[in-house]
Amino acid sequence: MNIFAERLKILMDKRGMPEKDLSKSIKISKYRIVKFLHGEAYAPLKDLIKIKNFFGCTLDYLLGLSNAENEYWI
Repeated sequence: MNIFAERLKILMDKRGMPEKDLSKSIKISKYRIVKFLHGEAYAPLKDLIKIKNFFGCTLDYLLGLSNAENEYWI
């Protein structure tokens, strides 16, 4: 499993959200979400942005560039 798939699964599990509900919420097909979760497809930038906006996390977190789900600047 790739880091994006792992992080997406963590975010979905934290919110108790099945693929079907995420699919409806962000208007990405359930088929594509399942492909992302199984590491069978890479998410294009437009889908990454939809996912990060929905979960309120950073792209760095989703892509494994940071372990901080949210980054706050002081």
